[in-house]
Amino acid sequence: MGDGPWTKPFVGAHILLLEPGKEGNSWDQIPASWHAIRFDAIDVLFLSPFAVIEYNRSFNLDPVDGGSLLERFKWVIRSARSKNPNVKIILEQFYAGDNSNTGFNIVRDDANVNTYANSVAKFIETWYHQTLPSITGVGEVSARVDGWDVDVEGSTLVAHLPKILTAVRVSLDGLRRKLGAPKFSVSITPAWTRCLDASVAQSVDYINMQNYDGGIGTTPDQYKEVITGLKDHQLIWGLTSEIPWKNTAQAFTDVKSKAQAVASGQIPGIYTWRLNSDNSAYENIFQVWLFNIVHGVHLPDAKTEDVVARHWQFGGRRSQQGPLLSATELH
Repeated sequence: MGDGPWTKPFVGAHILLLEPGKEGNSWDQIPASWHAIRFDAIDVLFLSPFAVIEYNRSFNLDPVDGGSLLERFKWVIRSARSKNPNVKIILEQFYAGDNSNTGFNIVRDDANVNTYANSVAKFIETWYHQTLPSITGVGEVSARVDGWDVDVEGSTLVAHLPKILTAVRVSLDGLRRKLGAPKFSVSITPAWTRCLDASVAQSVDYINMQNYDGGIGTTPDQYKEVITGLKDHQLIWGLTSEIPWKNTAQAFTDVKSKAQAVASGQIPGIYTWRLNSDNSAYENIFQVWLFNIVHGVHLPDAKTEDVVARHWQFGGRRSQQGPLLSATELH
């Protein structure tokens, strides 16, 4: 498989639409903290949670009690594309418990796999030509979706995952031809090599390695051993600024080395989990620093590197247990 559809070098980030929880009495109300998200420091934006809808085995936003995540979904696209019209929007099939009825454990036989794969293409097609009001209040922005990703753990860590990946690849390639569109990306975000095989090298454009938390000990070479034919340009480095002490690259000097490797082309891209945790103030400070290093730019209101480094260990907290540092203390 040739170089993927995300322009190198790239900096990605995740937003979990569920958090913080419902504001007031409605999921439609946008959390106040989201207005500080640095969408200008993102090339590839992963949005979750998406799920398998049990009654028809289709792909859609994960249902929430008492409402829908649709308005949050649209607001994030509006905000991201207002800051960066070329940002890639990637929809992430999220994980759930091993026995959940919203994951791949209920998409097993060929008919259900094809139903699911076609529903991914249908969802993306629905948004491809739509526009939304710019967050600035002037003009419209594209609501197009550029790809599909799987958070591989729990209910998505299944033996038949490669079959699903191949089916979605076929479905999205068909959609590309139908629309005359650029290639839609297929990617996975795994912590381990379990349930992967050689077919994944052809079905996915990128392995977004979870080089943190459960995947802290899984190396790029281990992915290449299991996925015969996998190329270096398909392996993307992952960081968590939510819980920095659970990264493979824990020392800030090691983090900077990874960012510099992306900037020099040794690694095609890097991403963070995520920009709307409880410590989102630091997460966004870190995101801007990372973007500046990779792209050799200086975005407005960026903190100096010594500030980013000083607060990296605990992610803008006083300790692993907290409390959070205030905005004035993050200097």
